[in-house]
Amino acid sequence: MKKEYTNIQIFLDDIHDQLSVKDIILDMGLIEKKDMKGDFTNCIFHDGNNTPNLQIKDNFWKCYACGAKGDLINFIQI
Repeated sequence: MKKEYTNIQIFLDDIHDQLSVKDIILDMGLIEKKDMKGDFTNCIFHDGNNTPNLQIKDNFWKCYACGAKGDLINFIQI
């Protein structure tokens, strides 16, 4: 049965409940699991950085070097 949304926030909440940012990034092959050090890896948004400063959790990501951050939707937009 198709679910209809009348509120964008409810739609986004459902996406966040069903999809993990970390799982999607790993499944897309953007980051290899072997490159992850816990929840951290090298930032893919800027070059020349060999320090694992991109934190990827279930519902958000944040780079502590360049300041990029967001949720799954923001990550896909970039």
